[in-house]
Amino acid sequence: MKKVFLLSILSLLLAVSVSAASASSDQKTDPLFETALGGKTVSTNLNVAGGFSHVKVYINNSGQHTIRAVMVHNDSRKEYISKYIAPGDTLDWRSFTDTPQGVKSGKYTITYRASGNNMSGEAWGISAKNNNELQAASVSAASASFDQKTDRIPNVNQPVTPITVEEPDQIITPMAIDPLFNTVLGGTNALSNFNVQAGYGHVKIFVKNTGTKTITVTMKHISSDKYYIEDSVPAGGTLDWRSYTDFPQGVRGGKYEVSYRAGGDLMSGQAWGTSAENTNEL
Repeated sequence: MKKVFLLSILSLLLAVSVSAASASSDQKTDPLFETALGGKTVSTNLNVAGGFSHVKVYINNSGQHTIRAVMVHNDSRKEYISKYIAPGDTLDWRSFTDTPQGVKSGKYTITYRASGNNMSGEAWGISAKNNNELQAASVSAASASFDQKTDRIPNVNQPVTPITVEEPDQIITPMAIDPLFNTVLGGTNALSNFNVQAGYGHVKIFVKNTGTKTITVTMKHISSDKYYIEDSVPAGGTLDWRSYTDFPQGVRGGKYEVSYRAGGDLMSGQAWGTSAENTNEL
C-alpha cells in the first residue's frame, strides 16, 4: 500500500513539474512597465530579459503640450527612442522597425518631458521573443483574460500616428535646443560667454574664419576650469565642434567662456553655439 502511495505522489510531482516547465516555455511575451505621465518629468525603469529582445512601447499624450520621450540602454548608453508626441496623439514604437534583430537585453530608462510644462498621459511596454508574438500580443491585449500577463496592457485597437522629428509638420517643442550665443569676431581678441542649462549638455560650437590669420579657439567651463576646446581655425576655414565626439555623455552644466585670438593680429569672422537634450538635435 505504501509503495502504491509513494508512486502516486511521485507521479503527481512529475506532472506538476512538466506542467510548470510547459507553462514557462509557453511564455512568449513579458510586460515591462505601466507609467502614468504627470508633472514636468517622469522616468520609467525597465528590464529586457534575455530572449525577449523585441519590444513595443506605447505612449498616449492626453495633455496640452508636446511630450518628448527618450529610451536609453543604461549600460551602453545607446539611444533607441527619441520621439515627440503631440497633444492628443500617440506613439506606437516597435523595435523591429529600426532594429530587426531586437534590442540589447538589460536595464533601460525612458524619460518623458514636456519642456517644463505639466504632462498628462500614460505609457506602457511589452517585450516578446519574436516579431510575430509582439504583433499578436498587441492585437489580443484587449481580450486577454485577467490571469494572463498581457491583461495589464491597455486597449490598443485605436488609430495611432507615430511622430518623428523629421516630419515637416511635426510640432517641435521650442526648448528641444537652446541657442547659446552669436558672436562677431573682430579686433585682436574676442569672448563669448554663455550658460549650459541642466539637461542640455550636448553642445555644438561653430566658428568661421573669414580673415587672413589663424584664429585660436578655447572653451572653458568657468567653475571647474576644465577646457573642452583648444583648437585653431586657419584663414578661410571653419570649426564645427560637437561635444559628443569627445564627451558622449555631454558637457557639464553651468557657465562657459569661449576665447578667440589671432596672435595679436586682427580677426574677421563669426562664431555661434547651441545646446540640445541629445545628439540627434544638434
